[in-house]
Amino acid sequence: MMDIFQFSTCTLAHLGDDDDNTAEHAFHGLSVIFEALVKSTSEQNGISTFDSIENVKIQNWSSLRQTIDMVAIKTIVTKPYFK
Repeated sequence: MMDIFQFSTCTLAHLGDDDDNTAEHAFHGLSVIFEALVKSTSEQNGISTFDSIENVKIQNWSSLRQTIDMVAIKTIVTKPYFK
């Protein structure tokens, strides 16, 4: 499996049926979190790398959290594929 992911330029994985668009909601939320993290990292460190990501605090996290579907994210990342 390592070789497949290490040398691939694009990998698709079927995680199962998604009749209620959980994946769309989850990946949208993860995208929003990532964008906020990039913005916060560059504002706090003056750079846009993640060398010290554990020290970065996402600005306005409590209001941002209200706009994303945390249940959908949890549903996706707890699928057997990610274990």
